[in-house]
Amino acid sequence: MRRISFNALQNLIPRMIAKLPKGKPAPAFHVVAAAFSKKGNLLGIRMNNWRNWSFTATRKGTGLHAEAALIKEFGRRIDVIYVLRVGNKNDILPVHPCESCQNMAKKVGVQIIPVHLELGAD
Repeated sequence: MRRISFNALQNLIPRMIAKLPKGKPAPAFHVVAAAFSKKGNLLGIRMNNWRNWSFTATRKGTGLHAEAALIKEFGRRIDVIYVLRVGNKNDILPVHPCESCQNMAKKVGVQIIPVHLELGAD
């Protein structure tokens, strides 16, 4: 597993925040995830889709998680996924992947890393 550098992570965070919807009433937070290949190339950035009821990543009645969306799209090409939870004021909040996303990632050999831990926050 190849981790990106601290400086690269600092540059990635604004790109992840830029993916958030603007102008809509925001929930308390958004979860955004970025997938990287084994060579360290950015494969994609996705956010949680709370309104997608046709495909359930975890169980009936839930939306598609950002990590699950990336794994569904890129599969085994992914080496590592960085997960970021952003509050209403663009503050970085603690986040951990759910059990279903962890199991899905384990099946395809992907490591999920919460960004707040990489930044040294609790």
